[in-house]
Amino acid sequence: MNKLILAIAIVLCATCVTNAAITTWGYIDRAVTDMVTPERWFEYSASCGGEKQSPIHIHHKKTKFDSRLNTITIRERASGGSTSDPAKWNVRSNRYTVEMTPVASNKEYTIYLRPERQRYKLNRINWHWGGSEHLLDGHLYAAEAQLTFESMADNTKLVIISFLFEYSQSDWTRLDRLVKFIENTASADFLGTPGPVFVFKLRSIFPRKIKKYYRYTGSLTSPTGTSNACTEEIKWIIAKSPIRKISQSQIIAFQTLMPAAAPPYDNKRILTNSRPVQKLNGRKVRRNF
Repeated sequence: MNKLILAIAIVLCATCVTNAAITTWGYIDRAVTDMVTPERWFEYSASCGGEKQSPIHIHHKKTKFDSRLNTITIRERASGGSTSDPAKWNVRSNRYTVEMTPVASNKEYTIYLRPERQRYKLNRINWHWGGSEHLLDGHLYAAEAQLTFESMADNTKLVIISFLFEYSQSDWTRLDRLVKFIENTASADFLGTPGPVFVFKLRSIFPRKIKKYYRYTGSLTSPTGTSNACTEEIKWIIAKSPIRKISQSQIIAFQTLMPAAAPPYDNKRILTNSRPVQKLNGRKVRRNF
């Protein structure tokens, strides 16, 4: 009996040492001993092993129509200065994704969500490539852009609107300005906070109205940070249409943005930054069409 207890204690102790050694996370195995890939993110942050994780695989036939879900309109207004001022965004990299945030003194973007009757304000846009995070009826798209909105009543309550991008043989011209901005700016500049300023109209890439979408409750899709790693109870809205376009050369521009600065990414591109789909665990996916 004592030998059995000792053996269990040794196993548990070894597990503790292993977990204590995990200092970073990633998407692809880089042969780095203290880094974990998606299937082991829960070792870096326990919340990544929760029951309501994202992304998911959406099967249309298994979704349920909900008449309460409204057409979502992204409204733009000046938060300072004139309404005619160009929209400005800070673009930065955290070595895992490309993040765009609206300049606070410039423009504000809001949505109104039913049935909650809550208004939300756009906080950031994150890009994922090398495959989309969400799947629709077995289809893996080329990339995904996620617009994160915070409740104006409680900024801990989040809504993420996701737009899927499919491969195009030619460059999608609406994305060209952002791609050229990335290519023509020194990689190291993107590491700073808040990051270099990029001028563009949100509606040049994303539609003002989202008429057809799926909705479910999930989580953030990465262990970034300590307080919000894989946080659950996120309202996800996956746009059914329109599907955006992106070419291989445009995806490469995102891949090369990652600076060769800190391990485990020294001199290595991020070929993909999309988390694999997670189990539904009984969750329901609703749609408004």
